[in-house]
Amino acid sequence: MTDNELQAETELMFNRVVLDGGGTLCRVIGYSEDKYDCYVTCIHFGGKIVHHSYVGGVTSLWRLKGQRYVLANNGEEWDDYTRLDTMLELNGAPKQKEFRIQIDHEDVSAYGGYHTPEEALDES
Repeated sequence: MTDNELQAETELMFNRVVLDGGGTLCRVIGYSEDKYDCYVTCIHFGGKIVHHSYVGGVTSLWRLKGQRYVLANNGEEWDDYTRLDTMLELNGAPKQKEFRIQIDHEDVSAYGGYHTPEEALDES
């Protein structure tokens, strides 16, 4: 798989709810790469933006769409995916208008390197 294929794959996940490599809920908002690695850019609770290495990747939760579906009296449709999506929206990780692409092969620290979920929480 080439870098461009990874970018295209990431664009297909834009604004989707995922779990990062440590099992933390977040939203895909972009793609980044440096001299050594490619990253999925995600926004976490509180608006913290983290670049997750494609080595560990993220796990899509799209398959939850339709699971435990409920049609509310007011016409709203809810399912497990919608609940998680709404939880992110209400807690500082809203859907983004534009897909972010950041590529810097010169500055290896451009994206803060590798992050564990604990580091992401410590930095917020």
